[in-house]
Amino acid sequence: MVRVVVTGRRAGEGGLVSELVRTHRTLLVTLGAMLLVSVLSTGYLLLSVQPNVDRLSELTRQARLLHIAMLDQETGLRGWLATGDKQFLEPYDRGTTAADDAAEQLVDQGVGDGDIAVRIVDVMAARAAWDSWADDAAQLHLSPAARTNGELSAFLMRGKRLFDAYRTTDGAATELIVGHRDTARERQRVALVAVLALNLALTLLATERALARRRRLTTTVIDPVADLLTTIDALAAGDLGARAGTTHVVELDAMGAALAALAEDVAQSRSLAAARDARLTLMAARL
Repeated sequence: MVRVVVTGRRAGEGGLVSELVRTHRTLLVTLGAMLLVSVLSTGYLLLSVQPNVDRLSELTRQARLLHIAMLDQETGLRGWLATGDKQFLEPYDRGTTAADDAAEQLVDQGVGDGDIAVRIVDVMAARAAWDSWADDAAQLHLSPAARTNGELSAFLMRGKRLFDAYRTTDGAATELIVGHRDTARERQRVALVAVLALNLALTLLATERALARRRRLTTTVIDPVADLLTTIDALAAGDLGARAGTTHVVELDAMGAALAALAEDVAQSRSLAAARDARLTLMAARL
Protein backbone atom coordinates (compact mmCIF):
# COMPACT_ATOMS: atom_id res chain seq x y z
CA MET A 1 0.00 0.00 0.00
CA VAL A 2 1.41 3.39 -1.04
CA ARG A 3 1.23 6.15 1.58
CA VAL A 4 2.38 9.72 0.89
CA VAL A 5 2.66 12.21 3.73
CA VAL A 6 3.11 15.89 2.88
CA THR A 7 5.14 17.63 5.57
CA GLY A 8 6.82 20.96 6.05
CA ARG A 9 3.91 22.98 4.58
CA ARG A 10 0.24 23.29 5.19
CA ALA A 11 -2.10 22.17 2.43
CA GLY A 12 -2.48 24.90 -0.19
CA GLU A 13 0.59 26.84 0.98
CA GLY A 14 2.97 27.15 -1.97
CA GLY A 15 0.78 24.81 -4.00
CA LEU A 16 -1.62 24.91 -6.90
CA VAL A 17 -4.33 26.54 -4.85
CA SER A 18 -2.09 29.41 -3.76
CA GLU A 19 -0.84 29.96 -7.31
CA LEU A 20 -4.37 30.11 -8.67
CA VAL A 21 -5.43 32.40 -5.82
CA ARG A 22 -2.52 34.75 -6.57
CA THR A 23 -3.43 34.78 -10.26
CA HIS A 24 -7.07 35.45 -9.47
CA ARG A 25 -6.17 38.19 -6.98
CA THR A 26 -3.85 39.88 -9.47
CA LEU A 27 -6.61 39.86 -12.09
CA LEU A 28 -9.15 41.30 -9.67
CA VAL A 29 -6.82 44.05 -8.43
CA THR A 30 -5.94 45.08 -11.98
CA LEU A 31 -9.55 45.10 -13.14
CA GLY A 32 -10.58 46.95 -9.99
CA ALA A 33 -7.95 49.63 -10.57
CA MET A 34 -9.01 50.07 -14.19
CA LEU A 35 -12.68 50.26 -13.20
CA LEU A 36 -11.93 52.80 -10.45
CA VAL A 37 -9.92 55.01 -12.79
CA SER A 38 -12.64 54.75 -15.42
CA VAL A 39 -15.41 55.67 -12.99
CA LEU A 40 -13.49 58.58 -11.43
CA SER A 41 -12.32 60.01 -14.75
CA THR A 42 -15.73 59.65 -16.37
CA GLY A 43 -17.41 61.20 -13.35
CA TYR A 44 -14.97 64.12 -13.36
CA LEU A 45 -15.49 64.75 -17.06
CA LEU A 46 -19.27 64.37 -17.01
CA LEU A 47 -20.01 66.10 -13.70
CA SER A 48 -17.38 68.85 -13.63
CA VAL A 49 -15.60 69.56 -16.89
CA GLN A 50 -18.36 69.04 -19.46
CA PRO A 51 -21.05 71.07 -17.62
CA ASN A 52 -18.63 73.99 -17.31
CA VAL A 53 -17.79 73.82 -21.02
CA ASP A 54 -21.49 73.64 -21.92
CA ARG A 55 -22.35 76.56 -19.65
CA LEU A 56 -19.60 78.78 -21.05
CA SER A 57 -20.53 77.81 -24.61
CA GLU A 58 -24.14 78.74 -23.91
CA LEU A 59 -23.03 82.05 -22.37
CA THR A 60 -21.05 82.77 -25.52
CA ARG A 61 -24.07 81.97 -27.69
CA GLN A 62 -26.40 84.15 -25.62
CA ALA A 63 -23.93 87.04 -25.68
CA ARG A 64 -23.84 86.89 -29.46
CA LEU A 65 -27.62 86.61 -29.69
CA LEU A 66 -27.93 89.68 -27.46
CA HIS A 67 -25.57 91.64 -29.68
CA ILE A 68 -27.41 90.61 -32.85
CA ALA A 69 -30.73 91.60 -31.27
CA MET A 70 -29.31 94.96 -30.20
CA LEU A 71 -28.10 95.59 -33.75
CA ASP A 72 -31.60 94.81 -35.04
CA GLN A 73 -33.02 97.32 -32.57
CA GLU A 74 -30.58 100.02 -33.56
CA THR A 75 -31.12 99.46 -37.28
CA GLY A 76 -34.88 99.61 -36.90
CA LEU A 77 -34.77 102.77 -34.83
CA ARG A 78 -32.48 104.54 -37.27
CA GLY A 79 -34.85 103.71 -40.11
CA TRP A 80 -37.80 104.91 -38.08
CA LEU A 81 -36.16 108.14 -37.05
CA ALA A 82 -34.92 108.84 -40.57
CA THR A 83 -38.21 108.14 -42.37
CA GLY A 84 -41.01 108.11 -39.82
CA ASP A 85 -42.18 104.80 -41.37
CA LYS A 86 -43.47 102.47 -38.66
CA GLN A 87 -42.45 99.42 -40.68
CA PHE A 88 -38.93 100.04 -39.38
CA LEU A 89 -40.19 99.47 -35.83
CA GLU A 90 -40.92 95.80 -36.58
CA PRO A 91 -37.24 94.71 -36.44
CA TYR A 92 -36.88 96.93 -33.38
CA ASP A 93 -39.72 95.11 -31.62
CA ARG A 94 -38.36 91.68 -32.62
CA GLY A 95 -34.89 92.68 -31.47
CA THR A 96 -36.26 93.91 -28.15
CA THR A 97 -37.91 90.54 -27.44
CA ALA A 98 -34.82 88.59 -28.49
CA ALA A 99 -32.53 90.87 -26.48
CA ASP A 100 -34.67 90.46 -23.36
CA ASP A 101 -34.53 86.66 -23.66
CA ALA A 102 -30.77 86.63 -24.25
CA ALA A 103 -30.14 89.05 -21.39
CA GLU A 104 -32.20 86.91 -19.02
CA GLN A 105 -30.20 83.81 -19.98
CA LEU A 106 -26.92 85.68 -19.55
CA VAL A 107 -27.83 86.87 -16.08
CA ASP A 108 -29.17 83.46 -14.96
CA GLN A 109 -26.14 81.50 -16.15
CA GLY A 110 -23.48 84.08 -15.31
CA VAL A 111 -24.48 84.68 -11.71
CA GLY A 112 -21.77 83.65 -9.26
CA ASP A 113 -19.07 83.35 -11.92
CA GLY A 114 -16.77 86.04 -10.56
CA ASP A 115 -15.35 88.32 -13.23
CA ILE A 116 -17.84 87.12 -15.85
CA ALA A 117 -20.74 88.16 -13.61
CA VAL A 118 -19.17 91.62 -13.19
CA ARG A 119 -18.84 92.06 -16.96
CA ILE A 120 -22.42 90.90 -17.52
CA VAL A 121 -23.63 93.48 -14.98
CA ASP A 122 -21.72 96.15 -16.93
CA VAL A 123 -23.38 94.98 -20.14
CA MET A 124 -26.82 95.08 -18.57
CA ALA A 125 -26.21 98.60 -17.24
CA ALA A 126 -25.02 99.86 -20.64
CA ARG A 127 -27.95 98.17 -22.35
CA ALA A 128 -30.40 99.69 -19.89
CA ALA A 129 -29.01 103.16 -20.63
CA TRP A 130 -29.38 102.64 -24.37
CA ASP A 131 -32.84 101.08 -23.93
CA SER A 132 -33.97 104.23 -22.16
CA TRP A 133 -32.90 106.24 -25.21
CA ALA A 134 -34.45 103.62 -27.54
CA ASP A 135 -37.82 103.82 -25.77
CA ASP A 136 -37.83 107.57 -26.31
CA ALA A 137 -36.79 107.09 -29.92
CA ALA A 138 -39.58 104.60 -30.61
CA GLN A 139 -42.12 107.11 -29.30
CA LEU A 140 -40.56 110.12 -31.03
CA HIS A 141 -42.39 111.75 -33.90
CA LEU A 142 -40.26 114.27 -35.70
CA SER A 143 -41.51 116.76 -38.21
CA PRO A 144 -39.65 117.11 -41.52
CA ALA A 145 -38.31 120.43 -40.28
CA ALA A 146 -36.89 118.78 -37.16
CA ARG A 147 -35.12 116.25 -39.33
CA THR A 148 -33.35 118.97 -41.22
CA ASN A 149 -32.47 121.46 -38.49
CA GLY A 150 -30.03 119.25 -36.64
CA GLU A 151 -32.39 118.11 -33.87
CA LEU A 152 -32.44 114.57 -35.29
CA SER A 153 -28.66 114.49 -35.65
CA ALA A 154 -28.14 115.45 -32.02
CA PHE A 155 -30.64 112.87 -30.89
CA LEU A 156 -29.01 110.16 -33.01
CA MET A 157 -25.57 111.14 -31.78
CA ARG A 158 -26.66 110.67 -28.19
CA GLY A 159 -28.00 107.23 -29.09
CA LYS A 160 -24.76 106.40 -30.88
CA ARG A 161 -22.70 107.27 -27.83
CA LEU A 162 -24.90 105.06 -25.65
CA PHE A 163 -24.76 102.21 -28.16
CA ASP A 164 -20.99 102.54 -28.48
CA ALA A 165 -20.73 102.27 -24.69
CA TYR A 166 -22.86 99.14 -24.82
CA ARG A 167 -20.80 97.76 -27.69
CA THR A 168 -17.57 98.26 -25.72
CA THR A 169 -18.84 96.53 -22.59
CA ASP A 170 -20.42 93.76 -24.63
CA GLY A 171 -17.20 93.15 -26.54
CA ALA A 172 -15.19 92.95 -23.31
CA ALA A 173 -17.71 90.56 -21.74
CA THR A 174 -17.88 88.36 -24.83
CA GLU A 175 -14.10 88.23 -25.08
CA LEU A 176 -13.86 87.22 -21.41
CA ILE A 177 -16.53 84.53 -21.78
CA VAL A 178 -14.90 83.13 -24.92
CA GLY A 179 -11.54 83.08 -23.14
CA HIS A 180 -13.00 81.15 -20.22
CA ARG A 181 -14.71 78.77 -22.64
CA ASP A 182 -11.51 78.12 -24.56
CA THR A 183 -9.65 77.54 -21.28
CA ALA A 184 -12.32 75.07 -20.16
CA ARG A 185 -12.11 73.25 -23.49
CA GLU A 186 -8.34 73.07 -23.19
CA ARG A 187 -8.67 71.64 -19.69
CA GLN A 188 -11.17 69.13 -21.02
CA ARG A 189 -8.74 68.11 -23.75
CA VAL A 190 -5.91 67.75 -21.22
CA ALA A 191 -8.15 65.70 -18.95
CA LEU A 192 -9.11 63.40 -21.82
CA VAL A 193 -5.45 62.94 -22.79
CA ALA A 194 -4.53 62.25 -19.14
CA VAL A 195 -7.33 59.71 -18.80
CA LEU A 196 -6.28 58.03 -22.04
CA ALA A 197 -2.64 57.92 -20.90
CA LEU A 198 -3.62 56.55 -17.50
CA ASN A 199 -5.82 53.87 -19.02
CA LEU A 200 -3.02 52.97 -21.42
CA ALA A 201 -0.56 52.73 -18.53
CA LEU A 202 -2.97 50.52 -16.58
CA THR A 203 -3.49 48.34 -19.65
CA LEU A 204 0.26 47.94 -20.10
CA LEU A 205 0.64 47.18 -16.41
CA ALA A 206 -2.17 44.65 -16.56
CA THR A 207 -0.58 43.04 -19.61
CA GLU A 208 2.81 42.88 -17.88
CA ARG A 209 1.26 41.37 -14.76
CA ALA A 210 -0.68 38.85 -16.83
CA LEU A 211 2.47 37.80 -18.70
CA ALA A 212 4.37 37.55 -15.40
CA ARG A 213 1.65 35.36 -13.91
CA ARG A 214 1.63 33.24 -17.06
CA ARG A 215 5.38 32.73 -16.81
CA ARG A 216 4.97 31.88 -13.13
CA LEU A 217 2.21 29.38 -13.86
CA THR A 218 4.25 27.88 -16.68
CA THR A 219 7.19 27.38 -14.31
CA THR A 220 5.26 26.18 -11.29
CA VAL A 221 2.30 24.35 -12.81
CA ILE A 222 2.30 23.71 -16.55
CA ASP A 223 5.87 22.39 -16.93
CA PRO A 224 5.72 20.27 -13.73
CA VAL A 225 2.40 18.77 -14.83
CA ALA A 226 3.88 17.97 -18.25
CA ASP A 227 6.88 16.32 -16.54
CA LEU A 228 4.52 14.37 -14.30
CA LEU A 229 2.53 13.14 -17.29
CA THR A 230 5.75 12.11 -19.04
CA THR A 231 6.75 10.13 -15.95
CA ILE A 232 3.37 8.42 -15.87
CA ASP A 233 3.73 7.45 -19.55
CA ALA A 234 7.23 6.07 -18.89
CA LEU A 235 6.02 4.03 -15.91
CA ALA A 236 3.11 2.73 -17.95
CA ALA A 237 5.59 1.68 -20.65
CA GLY A 238 7.54 -0.37 -18.08
CA ASP A 239 10.31 2.06 -17.17
CA LEU A 240 10.13 1.72 -13.40
CA GLY A 241 13.18 3.94 -12.97
CA ALA A 242 11.38 7.02 -14.30
CA ARG A 243 10.94 9.71 -11.70
CA ALA A 244 9.28 13.15 -11.72
CA GLY A 245 11.50 16.08 -10.77
CA THR A 246 10.97 18.20 -7.67
CA THR A 247 8.62 21.10 -8.38
CA HIS A 248 8.27 22.70 -4.94
CA VAL A 249 4.52 22.57 -5.52
CA VAL A 250 2.99 20.61 -2.66
CA GLU A 251 0.35 18.78 -4.65
CA LEU A 252 2.60 17.91 -7.60
CA ASP A 253 5.49 16.81 -5.38
CA ALA A 254 3.04 14.61 -3.47
CA MET A 255 1.89 13.01 -6.72
CA GLY A 256 5.51 12.52 -7.84
CA ALA A 257 6.36 10.90 -4.48
CA ALA A 258 3.32 8.65 -4.80
CA LEU A 259 4.36 7.57 -8.29
CA ALA A 260 7.93 6.93 -7.09
CA ALA A 261 6.64 4.85 -4.16
CA LEU A 262 4.32 2.97 -6.49
CA ALA A 263 7.18 2.30 -8.92
CA GLU A 264 9.37 1.05 -6.06
CA ASP A 265 6.56 -1.25 -4.86
CA VAL A 266 6.11 -2.61 -8.40
CA ALA A 267 9.86 -3.09 -8.82
CA GLN A 268 10.06 -4.85 -5.45
CA SER A 269 7.11 -7.04 -6.37
CA ARG A 270 8.76 -7.94 -9.63
CA SER A 271 12.01 -8.73 -7.87
CA LEU A 272 10.22 -10.97 -5.37
CA ALA A 273 8.33 -12.67 -8.17
CA ALA A 274 11.55 -13.27 -10.09
CA ALA A 275 13.20 -14.74 -6.98
CA ARG A 276 10.21 -16.98 -6.35
CA ASP A 277 10.25 -18.19 -9.94
CA ALA A 278 13.96 -18.93 -9.65
CA ARG A 279 13.39 -20.99 -6.47
CA LEU A 280 10.55 -22.87 -8.09
CA THR A 281 12.71 -23.61 -11.11
CA LEU A 282 15.53 -24.86 -8.85
CA MET A 283 13.14 -27.02 -6.84
CA ALA A 284 11.67 -28.45 -10.03
CA ALA A 285 15.14 -29.26 -11.30
CA ARG A 286 16.03 -31.03 -8.03
CA LEU A 287 12.83 -33.05 -8.14
